[in-house]
Amino acid sequence: MRWVFLSSCLIFFYSNAFAFSCENSYDFNGPNIIILGDSFFTSEENKEDCQNLKQVISQHFKSQNIFNVAVDGGRYLIQNSKFSEFDILSKYFNYNWEVIILGGGGNDFELCNLNQDCLVSTKQDILNKIRNFLSNAKYQDVYFIYTTQVSDLAPVKWQQLIEAGGGKFLNEIYQTLASESDRHHFIDLGTEMRSKQQFWSEDGYHPSLDAYKLIPKHLK
Repeated sequence: MRWVFLSSCLIFFYSNAFAFSCENSYDFNGPNIIILGDSFFTSEENKEDCQNLKQVISQHFKSQNIFNVAVDGGRYLIQNSKFSEFDILSKYFNYNWEVIILGGGGNDFELCNLNQDCLVSTKQDILNKIRNFLSNAKYQDVYFIYTTQVSDLAPVKWQQLIEAGGGKFLNEIYQTLASESDRHHFIDLGTEMRSKQQFWSEDGYHPSLDAYKLIPKHLK
């Protein structure tokens, strides 16, 4: 029993020491920053060397108070409460955030099956929902970060969605929102990512760590 106890203590110590080593140069009193979105913001979250989007943002703001609550399959428009955990904007407007990093929408447009009327109405519904969220949220700055393109290696369904206008509609949503306040900023990584395979993960439509490292130069 003593060995089991000591082993447990050692495991706890080393696991926590490793976790702390990822963040120990940053300030606990740094800005509060939340990342809301879909798998665009989670594709590097499981890397064991601490190099992921959260760490990239922490390094820029010198803050440990980074909360990445993006969820794979996240959507803005949730029709069924059964899937409420995938609602990108559901729970996080009652806090004070210095920075909100917001992205997503591809999964909503995918449900349209390339139908143009559906794409147009989905665009307006997403725009309205984000506006409503921001009207209630407490923040200093919002960055809308997304890529409205995919690489040539992406699955056909995602390439077709871009060709049908899904990427253009996402671009218009975020540009419209960015134009409505000096505190809103749009960053489209698509142009930078499109030309180099290093910026894409193996699936061809999620960003790589190299793509995440493009983000800080666009932040204040």
